[in-house]
Parts: sequence; C-alpha cells; structure tokens
Amino acid sequence: MHCSNGTYRYYTDEQFKDSNTGFTSRSSDFCAENSQGTKTTLADNPPGSIRQDAPANCNLERTPYKTIYKDADWLYVGQIEEGHGITGGKLVCSDGKILNSYDPYDKTIYRGTKVRDRVTPSPTPPVDTRNYAAKQKCESDYSSARAQLSIHGAGNSSAMQQLQNLHSQCLRRAGF
Repeated sequence: MHCSNGTYRYYTDEQFKDSNTGFTSRSSDFCAENSQGTKTTLADNPPGSIRQDAPANCNLERTPYKTIYKDADWLYVGQIEEGHGITGGKLVCSDGKILNSYDPYDKTIYRGTKVRDRVTPSPTPPVDTRNYAAKQKCESDYSSARAQLSIHGAGNSSAMQQLQNLHSQCLRRAGF
C-alpha cells in the first residue's frame, strides 16, 4: 500500500494473497490509520522489484524519483517531516514488450512555517508560607492558658509574661 506522504507498506506475494495479512481494495486505509496520509495505490510487488516470473531477456529500466520541498503550516519553523521516494521503473524485454511498469513516487520534504508564539511567563505570585492552622492552634492554646492563669489569679505574674513569650514564639514558627 502506497501512502500519500511517500511511505509504503508491502507484503510478500504469499502474505498479499492471505486475506488475514495482505492488503486488498477492501482493506482499511493503513496510511490514514497510521498518520501517513491516505492510501494512493495498491501494488502486488514491492517498489523496485522485478517480477520473479520475468524472462531472462528482460531488464529493469529505473526512473529516479524527484525530491520536492513543500512548506507546511502544521510544523514549526526549523522542523521538517520527510516522506519516502519510490524509484519507478519498467521491465523491458529485448523484443520491445514492457511486462511491468510503475511510476516513481516523488519524495516530499515538508518544511515548517509555523511561528512559535513568544509566551511571556506570568510573574509567579509570592508563595504564602504562613501556616494558618498552626496560627489558629497558637491562638487557641494561648487563650486557654491565659484563661487558666486568670482564673488562678496569676494575671500579672511572671507566668503570664512567660505565656506571652511562648505565644510569640509559636506565631513565629507558624510564619506570623
């Protein structure tokens, strides 16, 4: 099976005759299924091969393929996608008969024309490293301890001063 992008897939004569492995006109489009363009032709001989039943007085006259460059707007500038060219030929016998012929399939090289957008990175917002859950725990513990000290009449004591220092340390560890 020859594909429109220049690639091809072929089987031996035995595989070709087997409906489980070979291509027929009713086969699905192998080229389209494998992102290689679309099916263009089916052939029962690999490109460039001479039929095995060809008489000895016949020679293969080859026709080289051309290389064609095409711009492709689906490729970025600097990228290329290269197809395969297939040399054509004909099997000419000394009596002038042509037993087999096939046209060359030009090799296409696609050159990218798509320009990449210049993306300006957005400024990264500052990361908030403060731990709000830890702050809430500090505040809760401080309130409970302060209430206990007040209940026991230690509202102006060194214990209250120490509690305030511990509260400040707890808030610093939480990032506040």
